[in-house]
Amino acid sequence: MRSGAWSFAFPLIITSILLGVCSHSCSLPLIARFDSSATTSELAAKEPAIFTGSEFRNIDDDVPLAQFAVAFDGASWTDPDSTTLMVMQAMLGAYTKGSSGGKHMGLLSEDIIAFAFTSTVKAKRLQSRATEKEQRRLHLPVVNRNIGEEPPFVVVVQGPPQVGKSLVIKSLVKHYTKHKLPEVRGPITIVTGKQRRVQFVECPNDINGMIDAAKFADLALLLIDGSYGFEMETFEFLNIMQNHGFPKVMGVLTHLNKFKDVKKLRKTKQRLKHRFWTEIYDGAKLFYLSRLIHGKYAKREVHNLARFISVMKFHPLSWRKDHPYVLVDRFEDVTPPEKVEQNNKCDRNVTLYGYLRGCNLKKDTKVTWPYTYTRPGYSGKRHQSVPKDWWTEDISEVDIDLS
Repeated sequence: MRSGAWSFAFPLIITSILLGVCSHSCSLPLIARFDSSATTSELAAKEPAIFTGSEFRNIDDDVPLAQFAVAFDGASWTDPDSTTLMVMQAMLGAYTKGSSGGKHMGLLSEDIIAFAFTSTVKAKRLQSRATEKEQRRLHLPVVNRNIGEEPPFVVVVQGPPQVGKSLVIKSLVKHYTKHKLPEVRGPITIVTGKQRRVQFVECPNDINGMIDAAKFADLALLLIDGSYGFEMETFEFLNIMQNHGFPKVMGVLTHLNKFKDVKKLRKTKQRLKHRFWTEIYDGAKLFYLSRLIHGKYAKREVHNLARFISVMKFHPLSWRKDHPYVLVDRFEDVTPPEKVEQNNKCDRNVTLYGYLRGCNLKKDTKVTWPYTYTRPGYSGKRHQSVPKDWWTEDISEVDIDLS
């Protein structure tokens, strides 16, 4: 068949197919663009434009679906409802993927039979399922009691000794800021988006430090030595998080470059992944940091880890929302130097800086702080036994000004 004859017969083929699959007692449906501000009478007075397959493909892809209407013989022009739009989508070629990532009315499919409208019952079920999925994603609104800027989300990097906690933090800081971090000396806050900040904290390996980290962590990165497996510190931290409210958890396998056999490496990854799913839940995210390049992990692997951290949604626990707490970023000794020279053991005035989380901190509120696990050799107080909650000690004898 010649090309001219084929182009002439193409609209007729489309017409016959649509006539065969349409369940309405009507002829070919008319598809026309209209102005959304026009009234029904104005639309009825207009001559509807019939588009063939080739002409419809030339329509701009970014035209909203609401600017189309469907009319059958003997029917008047009306604003399309959800059912009409679904019929149009089935007739004109289903969906195509747009540049924004969503689904919208696309071009006429080449395979018109595969995407033709066949059943109203099926269309109704699809619409019901889409509505049900949308309703399942809805949650109760979270009351935000923060004043001003929202504090950064805390990402706790936990793992046994020599597993690479500091190196993971350095690699993430290098990814976000393009600057090298020589040493990790406490909490590090970085900007990961227009209105999003993340604070990285390295979790100590003693029991008191793990309890503190589990109480303020929004996301826990569990580092696991792939060449050794799960260790005692990992299981202890998981049990502590279960007692103090389980935050978001992601696993990271390190030291995978020690495997020389690819088959053995694949089996080890599979075994550790299923063991990790047993402890957390099926489908928990587990990342692999396989090799080092110039003292840092591979850019692509760090990029994948940072991308999940940046887009993760954090839902605060109810206990944290109702109780104010501060994660101290830094502190300064503001005691007058003259007083320190006269008496080296005098009372000191220390200023603490950090973001207030939870709710507002009221005046004359009793303040507790964690044990001084970061000060080795501290023997200012003797504790005959471990406190009941293993976390706080009363510092009511310390003069704290909350005004």
